[in-house]
Amino acid sequence: MNLNRETIKELFSILEPLMGNEKERNNLLQQAFGTNAPILRHIDCSGSVATFIPEMLHKLTSHSEVAPGKQALWVLLETVRENVGDDIKERIDKLRAFINSPAKPIVDTSIINDKEVEQIVEIENLESSVLNPELVKLINLALTTGNESDKSGQLSEKQKEEFDYLKEQIKSLRLIEKQLTDIENNARHLVYEMMQFLESELAQIRSLAEDTEKGLENKIKIQNYESLIKDVRKFTTQLDHGKEAASWLNQNLTQLAYMARKGALDRCPDIKNQVNQKQMDDFRLTVELYLECISHCCSWGRYNSLDFPEIPLVLDISVYEIAFNLVKEQIPTHLSNAAIEQLQDYTDYLIKRLPFYCCS
Repeated sequence: MNLNRETIKELFSILEPLMGNEKERNNLLQQAFGTNAPILRHIDCSGSVATFIPEMLHKLTSHSEVAPGKQALWVLLETVRENVGDDIKERIDKLRAFINSPAKPIVDTSIINDKEVEQIVEIENLESSVLNPELVKLINLALTTGNESDKSGQLSEKQKEEFDYLKEQIKSLRLIEKQLTDIENNARHLVYEMMQFLESELAQIRSLAEDTEKGLENKIKIQNYESLIKDVRKFTTQLDHGKEAASWLNQNLTQLAYMARKGALDRCPDIKNQVNQKQMDDFRLTVELYLECISHCCSWGRYNSLDFPEIPLVLDISVYEIAFNLVKEQIPTHLSNAAIEQLQDYTDYLIKRLPFYCCS
């Protein structure tokens, strides 16, 4: 379910008076979720209100429930409701059924193009599920098992047809993968050129800032350009460091998983003595799958792969906590500080999410 144009405009109208600056935003969000809530890690309270509110809505709806039956967006609106008059309360109440619908609400940022919301840095037109690492893992597993069965002659005629069809489809996906790489390179080049254009425009506007006739107008333009340039720089820098972090992690996935399994079980002798070899292997595999999710988060600058990864826990949560803390200790110091921070941050978020995986 998408938050349509009218709903987004209504939410923007309700929230704008209460979230005009960074201090107000932090205070309201902490009042709603608590000072140390994991969800606050994903929300940057800086920037213009026109940029901040749509991005905040996107983050809140992406996280959906902060607890069973509790939509993150509705938790915020309940807090807002305590601080407004009866007319605003009625407007919020009208949104209750829609926000708390069983279907997960999604902010379709591509439809926001009104005077009420002037700029949005992140416009999501590409379905993230296309690049889901779990889907890639499933496809690769099907290819591996299918190939082994084919070699031993264990595939039926129907299964052989399905396997051959899958291999043909993979050829198309590999072409798409190359095209996506080209698209990424072109997008980066375009962003670089647009940054030069924006900085040139900003310099020109600054030179006219003393124009008394358009003084206020120029100051507003300067603020908008500075905010946009800051957001773009932050986003592209984050992606660059994320790719660095993901590259290291991808090169060391298997070794890290084996190390984590051995170290965690050695520190939990009671559990180690109770599990068989298959359970140990399953534990290592799930650790590796979770590390792949962290790699995906680093590559795309999003936490969503760790929200609902659908990877079962095969041992006690405490063993996983030890395992992932051991992985953190292996992060090399030769990586950039920003890359190290991303790896640590996503791993900490994963550890905090473990109780939700256990209950899912």
